Amino acid sequence: MTTDGSANPVLQKAKDSLRDLKTRPNDTERANLWKLYKQAKFGDYSLSSVGNYDPAHYHDGDESIKQAGWADLKGMSKHDATKQYLDLAAEILKKYS
Repeated sequence: MTTDGSANPVLQKAKDSLRDLKTRPNDTERANLWKLYKQAKFGDYSLSSVGNYDPAHYHDGDESIKQAGWADLKGMSKHDATKQYLDLAAEILKKYS
């Protein structure tokens, strides 16, 4: 298993599995998944990693909150972020499946 998030089918499979949950994880769990996924896939936060987005699709600054959470992971390797993402995803799948 590769734990480099840039081309990791295991990471993508875990992400896809979370979409099939009958109950939506709470906001904190979702935010943690999001920032770990981004760190695993792209590494440290930068504006070029974020890409283009339309602020009208986000409510009450959700996007800036998510980006700040991702920035908090600065220095974490893609390998470590992938491992933490997979661990959290497994925990959430067990909790909400």
